[in-house]
Amino acid sequence: NIESVEKNLLIPATASEDNLQDVINNYSNVNYDYLIVTKIDEARRFGILYDILEKAKKPVTYMTNGQNVPQDIERATPHKIASLIMGNILH
Repeated sequence: NIESVEKNLLIPATASEDNLQDVINNYSNVNYDYLIVTKIDEARRFGILYDILEKAKKPVTYMTNGQNVPQDIERATPHKIASLIMGNILH
């Protein structure tokens, strides 16, 4: 049953706010359940995530912090997301 499949939209932390907004808008018809923020290790600024997450109105379940799978995939928590947005280092 396709309705029981969990759908995740991946958004790169390296993209511009306009690009992220386009991704959110273009995939809204897919009715995704969660967001996964990728490329945390390649991004320098995370403030735009606040606006994008507010507009998407979907929870973030995971973040990726490198290219080694599954080692570089970590569960997202409110603390980790807030630390990114506020400019603190995760590690």
